[in-house]
Amino acid sequence: MPDARSDADLATELESLSLELTRRLDRKAELAKDDPVASDEIFVEAGNVYAVLQAASERLRDLRERLDQSARGER
Repeated sequence: MPDARSDADLATELESLSLELTRRLDRKAELAKDDPVASDEIFVEAGNVYAVLQAASERLRDLRERLDQSARGER
């Protein structure tokens, strides 16, 4: 069964979502600049988003390395 959405569509959606999350967190941070508790909550939320994106980035980097090695006949 083929995937309903193409990889390119998913990548575009991921980019849009990451930009929207960044904008939202920026807006929240601006509104919470004088509230240490709210700022801390946004800090944690931003850290969670960062961790998810970092983990995905690392997995994709590893995939690219494996593909590069395979293309070179190193594996």
